[in-house]
Amino acid sequence: MLGGWESNAILRMMWAGGWMMWPLAFVGVWVLYLLLLQSMEMWRIWRSMNTWIAEKPRLGAEVEHEMALVDWRMALVRVPVLTQTLISSAPLMGLLGTVSGMITTFEALADGALHQPSGGIAGGIAQALLTTQLGLSIALPALLWQQLLGRWASRLVHRLDALQDTKTTESSR
Repeated sequence: MLGGWESNAILRMMWAGGWMMWPLAFVGVWVLYLLLLQSMEMWRIWRSMNTWIAEKPRLGAEVEHEMALVDWRMALVRVPVLTQTLISSAPLMGLLGTVSGMITTFEALADGALHQPSGGIAGGIAQALLTTQLGLSIALPALLWQQLLGRWASRLVHRLDALQDTKTTESSR
């Protein structure tokens, strides 16, 4: 749990970053939630496959096992479009915040207000840099996490193929 000074520092940073920081934070939480759900689904499939391999199939369970294989394959090859879209949008949202911060900077320059209570030039530059930083801080780890999940899914699909080949070979005997 965050202490008093950490939460105050985070809130000050969020306010200093301008209006785009809040949607970016929302996207970051949403991406984290979706990646956790995908990870839990992969873990469930992996455990189910290992259990299925370890147990001896009982008589009449072939149809049930075939349906499980089909369900697992569909879950593994499904492309998480929403997650990809949110990960791709985070740096763009950061860029939008950067543009907003630069507009604030140029307005301060035009007004000749180098030192304002609202931050003036320094406030606009801080806003620009903070939104860029948050957008990239969301996108880069999320992209790596998603790539790792994709590699894991690929391995599980290959394992499913091997299981189906083994099952087909056993049933043809």
